[in-house]
Amino acid sequence: MTDIRETDGAIEITSGEAVLFRHSPEQPAFEMTAGGRELRRVPLKNAVLDESRGMLRFGSEGASLAYTVKKSQKTVTFELVRAPDNVSSMRLHLPGEWTTPVFGGGGHPGQLNLRGKAAVQPKKHSSFLSKGKAEAPDLPASVILNGDGSFVYIECSGACRFDFSDRRRHTVSLSACPDRITLGSADSPAEYLGLLSGAVGGAPHVPEYCFDGVWVGVQGGNEEMLKAIVRLSTGGVKISALCVEDWTGRSQSGGTFWDWVWSRDSYPKLNEVIQRLLTRGVRVFAGIAPYFSIEGRLFAQADGADFLLKGEDGNTYIENRLGNTVGCLDLMNESARRWMRKIIEDNIFSVGFSGFFALAGDVPMKGAALVQGASPDAVSSLWTSLWTETCIWPTDPDRVAVSERTGGEGLPYLLDVDVGELEWASCGALSAALPRMLSLGLSGYGASFLSLRPSGALTPRLAREQFMRWAEFACFSPVMKLCAEAEGSWSFTQDDECVALLARMSKIHARLSPYIASCAGLYETAGLPYMRPMMVDFPENDRCAEIGSQYMLGPELLVAPALMPHTTGRTVVLPEGNWTHLFTGEPFEQGEREVACPFGSPPVFYRNGPHEEIFRKISENF
Repeated sequence: MTDIRETDGAIEITSGEAVLFRHSPEQPAFEMTAGGRELRRVPLKNAVLDESRGMLRFGSEGASLAYTVKKSQKTVTFELVRAPDNVSSMRLHLPGEWTTPVFGGGGHPGQLNLRGKAAVQPKKHSSFLSKGKAEAPDLPASVILNGDGSFVYIECSGACRFDFSDRRRHTVSLSACPDRITLGSADSPAEYLGLLSGAVGGAPHVPEYCFDGVWVGVQGGNEEMLKAIVRLSTGGVKISALCVEDWTGRSQSGGTFWDWVWSRDSYPKLNEVIQRLLTRGVRVFAGIAPYFSIEGRLFAQADGADFLLKGEDGNTYIENRLGNTVGCLDLMNESARRWMRKIIEDNIFSVGFSGFFALAGDVPMKGAALVQGASPDAVSSLWTSLWTETCIWPTDPDRVAVSERTGGEGLPYLLDVDVGELEWASCGALSAALPRMLSLGLSGYGASFLSLRPSGALTPRLAREQFMRWAEFACFSPVMKLCAEAEGSWSFTQDDECVALLARMSKIHARLSPYIASCAGLYETAGLPYMRPMMVDFPENDRCAEIGSQYMLGPELLVAPALMPHTTGRTVVLPEGNWTHLFTGEPFEQGEREVACPFGSPPVFYRNGPHEEIFRKISENF
């Protein structure tokens, strides 16, 4: 049970033996930076707990910060009532032991434990869960390791920076006052994830067709799109969706024309083509962003309605995005967001697209004047949140929007994690992507997947190996998605062995779709990520505590992918239970094992559970 105590101006919040929050005049929990050109740091040394009104006030030198305080059995929540005047930034200090691991904080390449590190968190909500205490660096986060299970979840409109390098405490630097702070304690990582899901808001429903094969990126018009289908289908690839990257046509610079209107010149009768593909079980997706090319008709509409950001000079704010000269939708303008949703309804769903990729959504650069007069830094997290909110369609369970950004009080349907192709040559793109995805899961973003965008930057040998290892990895994730191939790059479609391996993994992924759909259900109802660290399912196993190179896909599949170039075998840690190799059928018991990694048969193991028959059939047929 949580408890709040005040003694001589010192405030302490506990849950059992865990200290969730500590303030004293000598070591204040909050400090602010105030002033105009002459900035000064003001520690809010004084604290008063008004139990009768459920209020907690902090102040010093005329500055006042006030929160309502609400207690439950597992959590204590601060709700902002009054922020200090003339605040430019805030700092929040929380208890943290040096020996206590810290997890979450969003997508971090590298190790899962963030103790001793600092990272940036550019999102609306952030959290972390630690064995002792911690903060979130990159995205919303939290996770427990062999300890008290305490966590913090922060909602703030501005950017946050989390620092776990101090030996005695964790520090959160914020560019705005936090709107809500939730402190809590969980008995297990699974319980923590459920509590976090309740605080963030449940994830939207993802339809099962998303898991039924490969999503293929296409561009170049109807003829090229249909050629891609024929090439891959002839090779036996199971295609579940096409992602038409240039459905709006091409700009003068050669990139996608950001006007978000179907280009009938590039894709004549696209609506009819989409319907024919739908009868074959292939969905089609578009892409959209809150930016408008100045040559497009939608720019003129939005500009005339004052839906675009203005610059500090009062004129329409213009910037360059990926070769497009664009205006930026003012996402803080509710009327502008409603207009954007109508554009999505009329220009995407009415054409027949099943969903779309919600591209970009970054906070505008400095020089933009926001509707409510806020600075870009002060609303960077809120900005991403509003774009995510604009792209959610809760009334239609068959629609899907895929996000490229994290942030927001709500969660995206699916999150596309992009790792550059160049990393494969130096350190292995997958070895960076997997810890990032696992950290995202511990941060509340449990529906991430890794797309592959061939760019031509690698040698053909390395590009070929990366493609094959990516296909194995993506098979055991929510979505397998290939972006359109860049012109002049090595093409996997011209490599028979690569196409054959993609066909094999796409069919396995389709066979797994009922199981992956059950993982989606657990994520939506209990906050359990599709892909998660071993500690979530085996909290008592010390060996599983900080493993970032293997993971559980749902509660029944253990996946240990080949993450580095030239891998022929790897070490796998099998926790308690009886395990069966998915591809060889060989039984394994608990322990550390050396397992071969031939192409097309990565180390994947299943244990007894309701989906065992699905796994047995895969083992028999592949």
